[in-house]
Amino acid sequence: KVKYAPVSCKYKVYIIDEVHMLTGGAFNALLKTIEEPPEHVIFILATTEPQKLPQTILSRCIRFDFKLVSAEELAKHVARIYDAEGVKYAPDAVEEIARLGEGSVRDALSIADTLMSAADVITHEVVLTLTGAGDSAGIAALFDRTAARDVAGALNAIDGFAKNGKSMAAVAGQLTDYARNVLVVKSVGKAAIGNGLVNVDRDTAARIESSAEKFSVRDISRILESFGAAESGLKYSVNPRVYLETAVVKLICGSDREDELLKRIIALEKNS
Repeated sequence: KVKYAPVSCKYKVYIIDEVHMLTGGAFNALLKTIEEPPEHVIFILATTEPQKLPQTILSRCIRFDFKLVSAEELAKHVARIYDAEGVKYAPDAVEEIARLGEGSVRDALSIADTLMSAADVITHEVVLTLTGAGDSAGIAALFDRTAARDVAGALNAIDGFAKNGKSMAAVAGQLTDYARNVLVVKSVGKAAIGNGLVNVDRDTAARIESSAEKFSVRDISRILESFGAAESGLKYSVNPRVYLETAVVKLICGSDREDELLKRIIALEKNS
């Protein structure tokens, strides 16, 4: 159909979403058309993984890289849509939707659309309940207890999330983001709070600053690495709560063993 001229417009536009999923044979077939396209045809190849596209395809395209949208812009966009649709909402609810969107307009609108049909008034609590996300105070408490190597406290925090029906994968993801932000503040200082943190409101920024003051870079980076790996493993776990609890206990006990070995090495060096 590509060779036929458009009937009512100047151009025919073909949008191929997730183009990196095409097979080798499909790319070869597409290449023949892209090499010598008719003047009235435009192809738009959309993908989040351009590295998977053959170089023969990439070399014949004009590439546009889209950046993530800020949480502030996402919140304004969701609010405009809710206002146009007559949906009642709380300001902190759209801010939470924007943070959960993580810079993606599509993801933020998908969450917003789901919530529209689930409640008459969209509040912050409704967003957390229906998305399975944990509240920022609970995430900060879990981080602090893990960093302080308080096994009982960390397990109690996870138990609280589980009893409230929170997604363990979402909790691990939020904890990873929190640890990353703490590491940035610890490394750079308070200057990072203004523009170097990801998905952070004012209250969370204060908790992050407090966590950064209390713990070392070594402890923070260990948590970041451990929960980043746990977030990936939770996608395939048949018992997410046990998986997350195991990750916490292994992290804390492993840290204690490392510290003990380090003390022994230092003592041996002094004696020698």
